Amino acid sequence: MVHEMKIPSPGESITEVEISQWLV
Repeated sequence: MVHEMKIPSPGESITEVEISQWLV
């Protein structure tokens, strides 16, 4: 899903924040 598009390196914290915005 978005994980493959974003591919975070530093940590998954950024991914959760990005997904939260996508859901909104």
